[in-house]
Amino acid sequence: SSDTVKEFLTQYYTKEKLGENNTRIQPYMTESAYSQELTSQNDAMNQVYKDYILDYHFEKADIFVNQTTNQAIAMVSYNVTYVSDLKNANQSKTNQTETRTVKLSYSKLPGKLLVNQVQVWKSGLDDLDKATPKTLEDSSSVPSLPNTTTK
Repeated sequence: SSDTVKEFLTQYYTKEKLGENNTRIQPYMTESAYSQELTSQNDAMNQVYKDYILDYHFEKADIFVNQTTNQAIAMVSYNVTYVSDLKNANQSKTNQTETRTVKLSYSKLPGKLLVNQVQVWKSGLDDLDKATPKTLEDSSSVPSLPNTTTK
């Protein structure tokens, strides 16, 4: 239901630091999804920025549940507090509202549904087609070269 999805998202997006909410989200997730979450937290990019983000706080979500496929899509808004310099204890903090589109896939286990996969996009669903290249030639990471490279 929307309420149980919101309950999970509240735990997922409310934390003081990266990983601080692990014990709160674990009961909502399958072992494989929880393991994937821990792997994601240890990703190099997350580790670089983890000390610059002091607080995450769930604000709201527009949730769409498909009970037939056991999936939910949510447009989540949460507040984040950033710092720019770790060495300056008296620095100013910046609060910013972030928005993510999240697709949750659930697995049916005896007596309950647990999150089996979490997919997060920074942009909205409308941007997914633009962000996912149709072919290798459409990819912005592949440079277009002239027909000949010699004269």
